[in-house]
Amino acid sequence: MKKSVKILSLLLCLVLCASALFACRAKPMIEYGDKTISVNVYEFLLSRMKGTLKYYGYEVDKESFWKTVVSLEDGTTYDDYFCEIIMRQTVHYLIADKLFDDKGLKLSAEDEKKIDDILAAHVERAGSKSELNAELKEFGVNYEILREIYLLEAKIELLKEHLYGAEGEKIEDDVKEEYFNTNYVAFKQIFLATYDYVTDLDRFGDVVYYTDEKHTAIAYDKENGKTVTNEFGKIVEDVLGDPEYITDDGKIAYDKKNGVIGYVTNKDGDKIIKELSAEEKAEIFENAKKYASDCNKNTALFEEYVTKYDESEGGSLIYLLSSDGYYAAQNDAVAYFDDMAEMLSGLDTGECEVFKSDYGYHVLCRYENEPGAYDEKDNEDMFADFYDSLISRLFETLCAGYEDDVTVDEKVFEKAPTMSEVGSNTLY
Repeated sequence: MKKSVKILSLLLCLVLCASALFACRAKPMIEYGDKTISVNVYEFLLSRMKGTLKYYGYEVDKESFWKTVVSLEDGTTYDDYFCEIIMRQTVHYLIADKLFDDKGLKLSAEDEKKIDDILAAHVERAGSKSELNAELKEFGVNYEILREIYLLEAKIELLKEHLYGAEGEKIEDDVKEEYFNTNYVAFKQIFLATYDYVTDLDRFGDVVYYTDEKHTAIAYDKENGKTVTNEFGKIVEDVLGDPEYITDDGKIAYDKKNGVIGYVTNKDGDKIIKELSAEEKAEIFENAKKYASDCNKNTALFEEYVTKYDESEGGSLIYLLSSDGYYAAQNDAVAYFDDMAEMLSGLDTGECEVFKSDYGYHVLCRYENEPGAYDEKDNEDMFADFYDSLISRLFETLCAGYEDDVTVDEKVFEKAPTMSEVGSNTLY
């Protein structure tokens, strides 16, 4: 490739899945064999990336964001950084366009009809084709160019299917295992929460136990408790109108074995949390360190400790992606998975370490990956993106092998817009 670019594979993987390729008819900017891509498509792909960043909360409408320096070593700004990513993405899509033709692949009439139906919906929403073109102008394209982009987006998916199978079934087992063992870490944990839930308390200050989560009735230990009568000889009832059972020491006799704790919830039905004191948290931390020290390189003992001390469901083998990306769902509740995966990646099998999250202390123990775990039904949630990610990686590597044969017209590229100048495209 005649223009060097740097890339963070996390973001390239993201745009590879989200964007499309385009072989243009005007102002070619990049050439590979008999294929070209225009500056217009490059601008459109920039707008898609900008829209993606905006969706995830980045302040893309502020000039200061794009001027932010992300590399003190060479002064690279966010604007430079993302333009380089999109530049390489565009090159890879041009390569993919040629590979599609070289392999004799064709889109079906049904494929084209699906795209025309999508475009018709865009026209209907905008009001007319001219009004749609007015919207698309902000992203450097028009209706016809957008159609070509969508067609080529379908081509790239068909090419991937041809190479790797619709569900990755054409990928060799050893390739899957190598990717799995390189990018995933297996572990179990002892979770010690540094918070508690607010509970219903009775008149004696004891936690109330109910028969079910809906608090339908209080769960009494009728075998060991007894009813009492008031001064009028009437059996004392609870607030729900049921006979109350009392222990010999005068407290409420709860069936703690079969009943459920009465947690206080908010209007959305979520349990209300209360933080523990600094002293309580410090004690929990000391316990976590002790467990990690006791169980280090002793998974048999760790298994026993999980049974004794884990405050979550515990005991299950969990897998996390360990490199090249953002692997947790996009919410704060699991955002710490990235840092947890990084810690685990530095551990040998059987080693233990304490990880702190906003929710407590996690005593982690690294385990061996189980061969083929990504195909196990019980692991579906953990490996929901396994094949998509693997296919994207293989496809990226394939295209990278042709980069040196691609030519970039520097004069056209120098006049191309930057990330800060394009619109934020979240619709197309």
